[in-house]
Amino acid sequence: MTYTSPFDDQPGFFSSLHTFNGADPSHMRMDASSRTGATIFIEEDTCSDAELAHTDETISIVAMELGIAQ
Repeated sequence: MTYTSPFDDQPGFFSSLHTFNGADPSHMRMDASSRTGATIFIEEDTCSDAELAHTDETISIVAMELGIAQ
């Protein structure tokens, strides 16, 4: 995804799954992050089986400028 406006420095980035569709557990993963965007994906757990196909999920993200509170 590309941010609507680039950050001055690399932002803090947080994501969360809001749904749990399908029978297999999954979790959020980040592949890359920069001042202009991030690449994230949902990775399915392979503990119960080896296949990695997963259905659609709903996620939320927050990217914010990092700083020191004074």
